[in-house]
Amino acid sequence: DHIYNSDYIFSFAHVKGHNATGMGGASKNFGMGGVTKETKRRMHHGSRPEHKVDECTYCGVCAEVCPFGDIKVDKEKEKWSHNKNCFGCGVCVNTCEHDALKFQDADFQYVLACAAKACLENKKVIYLNDINRIAKLCDCHPSPGPIICPDIGYLVSDDPVAIDKASIDLVHDIKPDIFEKENNVNPLKQINYGEEIGLGSSKYQLIEI
Repeated sequence: DHIYNSDYIFSFAHVKGHNATGMGGASKNFGMGGVTKETKRRMHHGSRPEHKVDECTYCGVCAEVCPFGDIKVDKEKEKWSHNKNCFGCGVCVNTCEHDALKFQDADFQYVLACAAKACLENKKVIYLNDINRIAKLCDCHPSPGPIICPDIGYLVSDDPVAIDKASIDLVHDIKPDIFEKENNVNPLKQINYGEEIGLGSSKYQLIEI
């Protein structure tokens, strides 16, 4: 209600890794934190994988990369299954080289960008990203894991896509592709989707203060 009824917002986001989006920053915080529990549930469920039997080789790679140990593959019996632990992160879909998996509705990072845009449409927002204490996983995780990059500092912008893109670039300048290496998810997908739907622009200029 506070976001919906506000005309002006100050966003403070801690940049960190995330097992569903690669990196969590301003866009992720609004896309998840600005919607109802029911919407969150629908976003995650709609991003769960569907199995395309005719394309599957039952190689088992999807089971290996699943961060929740949710997928089971039996090559001999040509059996594929997953259970209720699925978080809809899309790692399995994005990893499959045989196009044997697809999202039930859409890529989680796409619906996340759409949710963020719905929260921020027609509002005046200043974004501050804290690029320090960068852990492997989200702050909401009970065990966020190790620090994966040295402290960098802070960014301020009026564009959620630009500030997240700059945050990723600054981290990658020190630790190339560290978010994807740690979580098997390309964080630039959320940038591309955000730009595609008009949430913001990936172009930016860094000005040191």
